[in-house]
Amino acid sequence: MNWNRFPMPYRRYVIGPVWRNESGANRLRQFTQCDFDTVGSTSPIIDAEIVAINYTILSRLGFKDVYQIKVNDRRLLDSFMSYLKIADRNQINSILRAWDKLEKNRSVHHQKRTKSRRCRSEPYRRFDRLTDKLSSLTDLTNDLVVTGLRRYFKSPLITKEIDRLESLTNAVRSMGVPDERFNLYPLLARGLDYYTGPILKLP
Repeated sequence: MNWNRFPMPYRRYVIGPVWRNESGANRLRQFTQCDFDTVGSTSPIIDAEIVAINYTILSRLGFKDVYQIKVNDRRLLDSFMSYLKIADRNQINSILRAWDKLEKNRSVHHQKRTKSRRCRSEPYRRFDRLTDKLSSLTDLTNDLVVTGLRRYFKSPLITKEIDRLESLTNAVRSMGVPDERFNLYPLLARGLDYYTGPILKLP
């Protein structure tokens, strides 16, 4: 109601009790949530601040060497969907949810894929090859992730999003966050439609 009264970008934070009602996930519970948000800017600096805030909070709470903040970008994922020639939103969401679960079920996924690879159509094989490429980058340093993405993908659309992710990485570093505490993770998806830019995941 009062958006025109505030300078932009507008930053706010709040801590308090909230309710989560996710009928599809069978959740209805109260919990305490800390929110900090910024609106009114598309600069990667704003997104880097979110990583830096998380790093500062966790460090001051004493979690100095036991976590990594995972970072990806929905626009990079969308460019991968274009690479796969997939436009159906339900299919896209299924792929993103599968990628999100892959970290916990990598060996099971590999076994199932190997058994069924011969009977799969070309779209599935393209998906498998893309998943293999992205999986090979998940345990590397941030610089090597960027280098690997550039080596694997020459599409101008994907290259544009790699550039964006690299700019975010440099901005995070400029705020004093060491590489050991954040990790570019190209399979991080958080398969929710309301993600449109950077995606973060705490431990």
